[in-house]
Amino acid sequence: MGNAVFWYYPDPDGTLEEVDLGEGISNLFWEPERQAEDAIAGDAGQYRELGWGRLRVFISLERMKSGAALARSLENMQSHLERNGAVAFCADKDKAVAVFAKSTLQRGDQAIFSDGNPFAVFNSSAAMAANDVVCVQTPSMEANREWADLTTWTSEYSFALNGSANGVLYSTDSDVIMVRYQDFFPVLRMPIDQINRNIVTHEHRIGYTLDIQLVEDPSGWTTFSGEGAILRPTQTDGIVKPDEGFGQSIDQIISINGEGFTGGGTEISQSTTIGFTF
Repeated sequence: MGNAVFWYYPDPDGTLEEVDLGEGISNLFWEPERQAEDAIAGDAGQYRELGWGRLRVFISLERMKSGAALARSLENMQSHLERNGAVAFCADKDKAVAVFAKSTLQRGDQAIFSDGNPFAVFNSSAAMAANDVVCVQTPSMEANREWADLTTWTSEYSFALNGSANGVLYSTDSDVIMVRYQDFFPVLRMPIDQINRNIVTHEHRIGYTLDIQLVEDPSGWTTFSGEGAILRPTQTDGIVKPDEGFGQSIDQIISINGEGFTGGGTEISQSTTIGFTF
Protein backbone atom coordinates (compact mmCIF):
# COMPACT_ATOMS: atom_id res chain seq x y z
CA MET A 1 0.00 0.00 0.00
CA GLY A 2 1.29 3.43 -0.94
CA ASN A 3 1.44 6.54 1.22
CA ALA A 4 -1.24 9.20 1.33
CA VAL A 5 -0.30 12.08 -0.99
CA PHE A 6 -1.44 15.58 -2.03
CA TRP A 7 -0.53 17.09 -5.42
CA TYR A 8 -0.80 20.69 -6.62
CA TYR A 9 0.75 23.31 -8.89
CA PRO A 10 2.01 26.36 -6.93
CA ASP A 11 2.10 28.61 -10.03
CA PRO A 12 0.83 28.61 -13.62
CA ASP A 13 4.07 27.51 -15.26
CA GLY A 14 5.90 25.55 -12.57
CA THR A 15 6.26 21.85 -11.94
CA LEU A 16 3.94 19.61 -9.97
CA GLU A 17 4.37 19.71 -6.19
CA GLU A 18 3.91 16.45 -4.31
CA VAL A 19 3.29 16.39 -0.58
CA ASP A 20 3.88 12.80 0.50
CA LEU A 21 2.58 12.22 4.02
CA GLY A 22 5.03 9.34 4.43
CA GLU A 23 2.36 7.00 5.82
CA GLY A 24 -1.32 6.21 5.68
CA ILE A 25 -3.86 8.59 7.15
CA SER A 26 -5.61 8.26 10.51
CA ASN A 27 -9.09 8.95 9.19
CA LEU A 28 -10.84 9.73 5.91
CA PHE A 29 -14.57 10.24 5.44
CA TRP A 30 -16.93 12.41 3.44
CA GLU A 31 -20.34 14.03 3.69
CA PRO A 32 -22.66 14.98 0.83
CA GLU A 33 -23.49 18.62 0.18
CA ARG A 34 -26.45 19.40 -2.06
CA GLN A 35 -28.30 22.55 -3.01
CA ALA A 36 -32.01 21.81 -2.75
CA GLU A 37 -35.38 23.39 -2.18
CA ASP A 38 -38.54 21.59 -1.10
CA ALA A 39 -42.18 22.42 -1.64
CA ILE A 40 -45.08 20.77 0.18
CA ALA A 41 -48.36 20.55 -1.75
CA GLY A 42 -51.83 20.80 -0.29
CA ASP A 43 -52.08 17.01 -0.16
CA ALA A 44 -48.80 16.99 1.84
CA GLY A 45 -46.88 15.60 -1.12
CA GLN A 46 -43.24 16.58 -1.09
CA TYR A 47 -41.53 17.98 -4.20
CA ARG A 48 -37.83 18.80 -4.54
CA GLU A 49 -35.70 20.82 -6.91
CA LEU A 50 -32.01 19.97 -6.86
CA GLY A 51 -29.05 22.18 -7.70
CA TRP A 52 -25.35 21.47 -7.45
CA GLY A 53 -23.99 18.49 -5.54
CA ARG A 54 -20.55 17.56 -4.22
CA LEU A 55 -18.75 15.79 -1.38
CA ARG A 56 -17.01 17.44 1.55
CA VAL A 57 -13.92 15.39 2.36
CA PHE A 58 -12.42 15.15 5.87
CA ILE A 59 -8.76 14.09 6.05
CA SER A 60 -6.76 13.67 9.25
CA LEU A 61 -3.37 12.33 10.25
CA GLU A 62 -2.55 12.32 13.94
CA ARG A 63 1.01 12.70 15.24
CA MET A 64 2.66 12.73 11.83
CA LYS A 65 5.85 10.67 11.68
CA SER A 66 7.55 13.24 9.45
CA GLY A 67 6.96 15.96 12.02
CA ALA A 68 7.88 19.59 11.50
CA ALA A 69 9.21 19.20 7.94
CA LEU A 70 5.90 17.77 6.70
CA ALA A 71 3.97 20.35 8.71
CA ARG A 72 5.76 23.15 6.84
CA SER A 73 4.95 21.55 3.48
CA LEU A 74 1.28 21.31 4.43
CA GLU A 75 1.21 24.91 5.67
CA ASN A 76 2.69 25.98 2.33
CA MET A 77 -0.12 24.09 0.59
CA GLN A 78 -2.66 25.82 2.81
CA SER A 79 -1.64 29.19 1.35
CA HIS A 80 -2.41 27.80 -2.10
CA LEU A 81 -5.80 26.51 -0.94
CA GLU A 82 -6.75 29.81 0.70
CA ARG A 83 -6.33 31.50 -2.69
CA ASN A 84 -8.82 29.04 -4.22
CA GLY A 85 -6.11 26.82 -5.63
CA ALA A 86 -7.01 23.21 -6.38
CA VAL A 87 -5.28 20.09 -5.08
CA ALA A 88 -5.59 16.37 -5.70
CA PHE A 89 -5.49 13.78 -2.91
CA CYS A 90 -5.22 10.01 -2.71
CA ALA A 91 -5.07 7.94 0.46
CA ASP A 92 -2.96 5.39 -1.45
CA LYS A 93 -0.60 6.84 -4.06
CA ASP A 94 -0.42 3.51 -5.87
CA LYS A 95 -4.16 3.66 -6.64
CA ALA A 96 -4.49 7.26 -7.86
CA VAL A 97 -6.71 6.25 -10.79
CA ALA A 98 -9.86 7.87 -12.17
CA VAL A 99 -11.24 7.26 -15.66
CA PHE A 100 -14.20 8.46 -17.68
CA ALA A 101 -16.60 5.91 -19.14
CA LYS A 102 -16.86 6.03 -22.94
CA SER A 103 -20.64 5.76 -22.86
CA THR A 104 -23.56 6.30 -20.53
CA LEU A 105 -24.30 3.50 -18.08
CA GLN A 106 -27.53 1.60 -17.56
CA ARG A 107 -28.59 -0.28 -14.46
CA GLY A 108 -26.90 -3.69 -14.47
CA ASP A 109 -23.96 -2.72 -16.71
CA GLN A 110 -20.76 -4.37 -15.54
CA ALA A 111 -18.13 -3.68 -18.20
CA ILE A 112 -16.56 -0.22 -18.22
CA PHE A 113 -14.48 1.05 -21.13
CA SER A 114 -12.44 4.25 -21.07
CA ASP A 115 -9.67 6.13 -22.85
CA GLY A 116 -7.30 5.71 -19.92
CA ASN A 117 -6.39 7.60 -16.77
CA PRO A 118 -6.16 11.35 -17.51
CA PHE A 119 -4.75 11.88 -14.03
CA ALA A 120 -1.65 9.76 -14.66
CA VAL A 121 0.42 12.94 -14.24
CA PHE A 122 0.19 12.25 -10.49
CA ASN A 123 1.47 8.67 -10.66
CA SER A 124 1.91 7.04 -14.06
CA SER A 125 2.24 3.56 -12.54
CA ALA A 126 -0.93 3.74 -10.45
CA ALA A 127 -3.38 0.87 -10.97
CA MET A 128 -6.35 -0.70 -9.27
CA ALA A 129 -6.99 -4.39 -8.66
CA ALA A 130 -9.88 -6.80 -8.22
CA ASN A 131 -11.83 -6.20 -4.98
CA ASP A 132 -10.88 -2.52 -4.83
CA VAL A 133 -13.85 -0.26 -4.15
CA VAL A 134 -14.64 2.42 -6.74
CA CYS A 135 -16.98 5.38 -6.83
CA VAL A 136 -19.08 5.83 -9.97
CA GLN A 137 -19.88 9.52 -10.07
CA THR A 138 -21.43 12.17 -12.31
CA PRO A 139 -20.99 15.96 -11.97
CA SER A 140 -23.68 18.53 -11.27
CA MET A 141 -26.50 18.89 -11.91
CA GLU A 142 -27.17 15.14 -11.83
CA ALA A 143 -24.49 14.65 -9.17
CA ASN A 144 -25.14 10.95 -8.81
CA ARG A 145 -22.75 8.59 -7.04
CA GLU A 146 -22.55 4.95 -6.05
CA TRP A 147 -19.87 2.63 -4.76
CA ALA A 148 -19.07 -0.80 -6.19
CA ASP A 149 -16.43 -3.54 -6.03
CA LEU A 150 -14.14 -4.22 -8.95
CA THR A 151 -14.50 -7.81 -10.11
CA THR A 152 -11.74 -7.61 -12.73
CA TRP A 153 -9.11 -5.03 -13.61
CA THR A 154 -7.66 -5.69 -17.05
CA SER A 155 -6.27 -2.17 -17.36
CA GLU A 156 -7.36 1.41 -17.03
CA TYR A 157 -9.00 0.98 -20.45
CA SER A 158 -11.20 -2.00 -19.58
CA PHE A 159 -12.51 -3.39 -16.30
CA ALA A 160 -15.66 -4.78 -14.72
CA LEU A 161 -17.50 -4.10 -11.48
CA ASN A 162 -20.21 -5.75 -9.44
CA GLY A 163 -22.49 -3.29 -7.69
CA SER A 164 -25.68 -3.64 -5.72
CA ALA A 165 -27.61 -4.99 -8.73
CA ASN A 166 -24.93 -7.20 -10.33
CA GLY A 167 -23.52 -4.14 -12.03
CA VAL A 168 -24.15 -0.43 -11.68
CA LEU A 169 -27.13 0.46 -9.54
CA TYR A 170 -28.24 3.64 -11.29
CA SER A 171 -28.76 4.48 -14.94
CA THR A 172 -27.09 7.80 -15.75
CA ASP A 173 -28.20 10.68 -17.94
CA SER A 174 -24.91 12.55 -17.78
CA ASP A 175 -22.37 12.31 -20.62
CA VAL A 176 -19.60 12.60 -18.01
CA ILE A 177 -19.21 9.52 -15.80
CA MET A 178 -16.12 9.26 -13.66
CA VAL A 179 -15.07 5.95 -12.10
CA ARG A 180 -12.40 6.52 -9.46
CA TYR A 181 -10.67 4.64 -6.70
CA GLN A 182 -12.88 5.47 -3.71
CA ASP A 183 -10.09 7.31 -1.83
CA PHE A 184 -8.81 9.32 -4.80
CA PHE A 185 -10.14 12.86 -5.25
CA PRO A 186 -8.69 14.49 -8.38
CA VAL A 187 -9.92 18.07 -7.82
CA LEU A 188 -10.44 19.50 -4.33
CA ARG A 189 -10.69 23.06 -3.05
CA MET A 190 -10.92 24.71 0.36
CA PRO A 191 -14.44 25.92 1.26
CA ILE A 192 -14.70 29.46 2.55
CA ASP A 193 -15.67 28.31 6.05
CA GLN A 194 -12.22 26.71 6.44
CA ILE A 195 -9.86 29.48 5.33
CA ASN A 196 -9.38 31.00 8.80
CA ARG A 197 -8.29 27.85 10.62
CA ASN A 198 -4.96 26.02 10.63
CA ILE A 199 -4.91 22.66 8.88
CA VAL A 200 -1.91 21.62 11.02
CA THR A 201 -1.82 21.82 14.80
CA HIS A 202 0.91 20.79 17.23
CA GLU A 203 1.66 20.16 20.88
CA HIS A 204 4.60 22.40 21.79
CA ARG A 205 6.07 21.66 18.34
CA ILE A 206 6.51 18.01 19.24
CA GLY A 207 3.47 16.15 17.94
CA TYR A 208 1.96 17.48 14.66
CA THR A 209 -1.56 16.67 13.45
CA LEU A 210 -3.21 17.29 10.07
CA ASP A 211 -6.94 18.01 10.14
CA ILE A 212 -8.36 19.39 6.90
CA GLN A 213 -11.74 19.72 5.20
CA LEU A 214 -11.92 20.13 1.42
CA VAL A 215 -14.74 20.00 -1.11
CA GLU A 216 -14.93 18.46 -4.56
CA ASP A 217 -14.94 20.69 -7.63
CA PRO A 218 -16.85 18.51 -10.12
CA SER A 219 -16.60 21.21 -12.80
CA GLY A 220 -12.90 20.45 -12.91
CA TRP A 221 -13.34 16.85 -14.05
CA THR A 222 -14.55 17.76 -17.50
CA THR A 223 -11.81 20.30 -18.21
CA PHE A 224 -8.87 18.23 -17.04
CA SER A 225 -6.42 17.99 -19.93
CA GLY A 226 -4.26 15.13 -18.72
CA GLU A 227 -1.43 17.60 -18.22
CA GLY A 228 -2.61 18.83 -14.87
CA ALA A 229 -4.13 22.00 -16.30
CA ILE A 230 -7.13 21.94 -14.00
CA LEU A 231 -4.86 22.27 -10.97
CA ARG A 232 -2.72 25.09 -12.35
CA PRO A 233 -3.61 28.48 -10.89
CA THR A 234 -4.31 31.30 -13.30
CA GLN A 235 -3.61 34.96 -12.74
CA THR A 236 -6.94 35.41 -10.96
CA ASP A 237 -7.98 31.82 -10.19
CA GLY A 238 -11.43 32.93 -9.10
CA ILE A 239 -10.13 35.55 -6.68
CA VAL A 240 -11.98 38.85 -6.72
CA LYS A 241 -9.59 41.78 -7.08
CA PRO A 242 -10.00 44.36 -4.28
CA ASP A 243 -10.34 47.31 -6.66
CA GLU A 244 -13.20 45.70 -8.58
CA GLY A 245 -15.67 45.54 -5.72
CA PHE A 246 -16.85 42.20 -4.38
CA GLY A 247 -20.51 42.27 -5.44
CA GLN A 248 -19.81 43.56 -8.92
CA SER A 249 -17.09 41.00 -9.53
CA ILE A 250 -19.18 38.06 -8.40
CA ASP A 251 -21.90 39.14 -10.83
CA GLN A 252 -19.33 39.38 -13.59
CA ILE A 253 -17.74 35.99 -13.01
CA ILE A 254 -20.98 33.98 -12.97
CA SER A 255 -22.80 33.59 -16.28
CA ILE A 256 -26.28 32.12 -16.37
CA ASN A 257 -27.41 30.21 -19.47
CA GLY A 258 -30.71 28.41 -19.92
CA GLU A 259 -33.13 27.24 -17.30
CA GLY A 260 -31.97 25.69 -14.08
CA PHE A 261 -32.40 25.40 -10.37
CA THR A 262 -34.21 28.25 -8.66
CA GLY A 263 -33.77 28.77 -4.96
CA GLY A 264 -33.60 31.81 -2.72
CA GLY A 265 -34.09 34.13 -5.67
CA THR A 266 -30.95 32.94 -7.47
CA GLU A 267 -31.13 30.92 -10.65
CA ILE A 268 -28.30 28.48 -11.22
CA SER A 269 -28.30 26.57 -14.47
CA GLN A 270 -26.68 23.37 -15.63
CA SER A 271 -24.28 25.47 -17.66
CA THR A 272 -23.33 27.87 -14.88
CA THR A 273 -19.73 28.93 -15.46
CA ILE A 274 -17.50 30.25 -12.72
CA GLY A 275 -15.21 32.97 -13.95
CA PHE A 276 -11.82 31.35 -13.67
CA THR A 277 -10.02 29.27 -16.25
CA PHE A 278 -7.65 26.37 -15.96
